[in-house]
Amino acid sequence: MNVYRTIVFSLLVSILIIWQDASAQRTWVFFTDKGYTSEESLREALKREGSLLLPATRDRLLKVRPSNALVTERDLPVYPAYLEEIEAFTGLKPHAVSRWLNAASYEFDRNQIDRVHELPFVKSTRPVRGFPADRDLPGGELPEKQNYRSVSDSLFYGGSWLQNNMENFPAAHDAGYTGEGVLLGMLDAGWNNLEHVCFDSLEIVATWDFVNGDSSVADDSSQMGSGSHGTKTLSCLAGYDPGELIGTAYGISVALAKTENTDYERPIEEDNWAAGIEWLDSLGCIVVTSSLSYSTFDDPIYDHTYEDLDGNTTVVTIAADYAVERGIVVLNSMGNDGSSGYPDHKMNAPADGDSVLSIGAASSDSSKASFSSIGPTYDGRIKPDLMALGISVRVASPSSTTNYTSGSGTSFSTPITAGACALLLQADPALTPMEVQAFIKATGDQSSNPDTLRGWGIYDVWLAIRNLLVSAPNTELVLQPTDFQLFMLYPNPFNPVINISYSLPAAGEIKLEAFDTAGRKVKQILAGTYSAGKQITRWDATGFTSGIYFIRLETPWGMQISRATLMK
Repeated sequence: MNVYRTIVFSLLVSILIIWQDASAQRTWVFFTDKGYTSEESLREALKREGSLLLPATRDRLLKVRPSNALVTERDLPVYPAYLEEIEAFTGLKPHAVSRWLNAASYEFDRNQIDRVHELPFVKSTRPVRGFPADRDLPGGELPEKQNYRSVSDSLFYGGSWLQNNMENFPAAHDAGYTGEGVLLGMLDAGWNNLEHVCFDSLEIVATWDFVNGDSSVADDSSQMGSGSHGTKTLSCLAGYDPGELIGTAYGISVALAKTENTDYERPIEEDNWAAGIEWLDSLGCIVVTSSLSYSTFDDPIYDHTYEDLDGNTTVVTIAADYAVERGIVVLNSMGNDGSSGYPDHKMNAPADGDSVLSIGAASSDSSKASFSSIGPTYDGRIKPDLMALGISVRVASPSSTTNYTSGSGTSFSTPITAGACALLLQADPALTPMEVQAFIKATGDQSSNPDTLRGWGIYDVWLAIRNLLVSAPNTELVLQPTDFQLFMLYPNPFNPVINISYSLPAAGEIKLEAFDTAGRKVKQILAGTYSAGKQITRWDATGFTSGIYFIRLETPWGMQISRATLMK
């Protein structure tokens, strides 16, 4: 009997292997080049592509690239002849095409993959991996009604008070910062209830369903993927229903990309995410938020390992980091696996990206929510970057146009924080992504000692805006008078010495420190007890590389930041 079972088992395994070899597999095909055979043809292509940039995209690129190099070869489309040759012998059109990756995805069988490998313009192939949204966790009961703050005597936060107040959004809203003028993109599972009353005043500039290939991101009959996750995440970011729910950046405009098929988790969605963020880039989005992350799938042979979370391996991490290079602030949820065992409790991609702002979930007492995934990345970098409320977050109901519910997860702490980035960019549209990160991280409640559980901690968006306004030249400040002041730095830009002046209302213990754009402290300039009045000190940055640095003054009366540019 045992021999018979062994024979049967062996036959079943052989059949399974044959079936897997013959069955279709979504596959990335990476190309060797963009098809240009001369420098002249490449220059013409770059010029042509540059002429097609939307004004918003051009303005964003000007923040991070020289005006004569806004478009690089990496930004050019995949060479059409390569796609045509693959279609000629397979009969297949690509599911998704990524210019940034110089790749296209196809549904190949094993024989087709082998033939594609033989093409001279194919660099490599690899399976397309899929990734799920951070599934909603039980929201629990909403907090008892508190003394909800009103803004301008009319704007009432209702049940969304806590998720706004923890990061000090009410003070920023009260000063007129709502994200107005900022175009923000979302990558999510879909939006089944955009008719909800909290979206009545929201400007939605564009939508696209990368799962089904049409412009509707709602739940359409006979199409794949349901979309209540997007309804909820959008509402805590951009909803506006006074007395019920106020989003952290209710004045923004949005573009919505449905990239996840929630019907199953098999490796077909990584290409949707990459195509989605390129589409949002082309529209001119300056912030992109994603509450999608991935590591495990229906078929475990495609699971990512901890070693893959090094900031350079997964397709979505590479795409996310490159979007930041193009001037987009990219945020991604850490994931909800913090209660799992090692290494499954680590963050999911693309939260491992070195330029991605990765967000964890906090409890109402500001401690890390037990489910919130942790760092470090495999190569030892600190993650998460920041924390925001992620338990019992007030969100729009996906089943009613007037009701509300609550949800928990890093899915919600991430769009809440995307709102903070939008407010900073409203205050100063010239900020680069890394400057946005630096200003917010500098206000974290553990910014002086970040760790792999809470990162830089709970931030203060109003303090970040105030620090930005103080540091920005030729900016009329809209601030309350303060008892201490970090004055303008001079000369600025500097090389290599800069003068730093500040004023204290009384003797007190202070710290004056310099940080790089990643939020790392690079120099302690002063530390100790200093007398009242105006003081002047100098920082000699000999040995430091050219770039932007942030000078932070921490006093018993508060903290201020100024921006300095070292130019050698």
